Amino acid sequence: MPSSPFDLKRAVDFNASQLDAGKLTPGHLANLVYYFQVGRRLDDDGCAGSVETIPAIDAYVRSLAGDSTPDPAHPLADFCWPLPRLVTPLKPDGVKPEISNGFGADRDVDPETGVAKRLHGGCDIMYRRAAAGAEKLPDYLTRWYCPQDPEVPIVACGPGKVVIAGQGKAKNGKEVIEIVVDHGVVESVGPLAFEALHCKRLLVSRGATVSTGQPIAIVGNTATDTTHLHFEAWNDKDDDGKPERSERINPALLLMKILRYATYTPSGSTFDPSKLVLA
Repeated sequence: MPSSPFDLKRAVDFNASQLDAGKLTPGHLANLVYYFQVGRRLDDDGCAGSVETIPAIDAYVRSLAGDSTPDPAHPLADFCWPLPRLVTPLKPDGVKPEISNGFGADRDVDPETGVAKRLHGGCDIMYRRAAAGAEKLPDYLTRWYCPQDPEVPIVACGPGKVVIAGQGKAKNGKEVIEIVVDHGVVESVGPLAFEALHCKRLLVSRGATVSTGQPIAIVGNTATDTTHLHFEAWNDKDDDGKPERSERINPALLLMKILRYATYTPSGSTFDPSKLVLA
C-alpha cells in the first residue's frame, strides 16, 4: 500500500490523541529517541534533552520539511540542485527532484539481528511519481523514479573544480562511476565539496573548472540496481588542501538553502545540452 502524504498537523493531532488514550506511551518515546541517537552516533541515553539530541532532531525535521522561508542572501542561494527540474508530457511545468532516501538511514541490515552494518553517508535524489506505480522492489520505487531513457544530466551545484572523476569502488565492492566538485570554502558552511555517485557516464574530466548548472555527468546505476543520484557533502580537507570524505554532513541541510533549479526538456534518448536551461 502506498504511504499517505506527510501532514504535520494531522500527525501531531493524531499522536496527541494516542498519548491521551495511553496507546502511545513515554516508553515508546524514549525508545524512539534512543533509536534516533544510535542511528546518528549521538550519546545514546534515550534522553531527548541531551546537548546533541534536540538540535539533531530539529535539523532532521527541517531537512524533511524544507525551509518555508528561504534566505535569498544565504551563500548557497545562488547554487542549484544537482538534478534538474524534468519536463515531461505529463508534467509540462516540470517535476522537481526530491530527496528519496535520507542521510543516516540504515544500510546493510543484518536480517537476523536487525542491526545496520553502516549508515547512509549521503542522500538519494530522484523524482516523485504523480501516482503510486505498480508493485516494485524495493518498495520505495512505487513512489520514486529516475529515468535512464531519456538520459538525465547531473549538474554542478555551484562554481568549482572537478577533483575526482572516474571509476571508484562502492561499498559493495563493485565499480562505480563518481565525480567530486570542490567548491572551496563557503561562508557559514566551511570547506565544501559535493560528490555524485552511480553515474552512467561523465561529461567533464578531473581538473576541469565548472560553473553553476553546468552538466557534469549522466544519472546512472553503476554499482547498484536502481537508477538514482547518490549525493554527498564533504566538509573537510586533507593536509594538501584536497577535499576528503572524513567529515560528511547531511546534504539536505544544504539543499534546503538552494533556491535554483536547472530545467531539462528531453528531446530524445541521449542527453541534449541545448535543452538544459538554468533559470
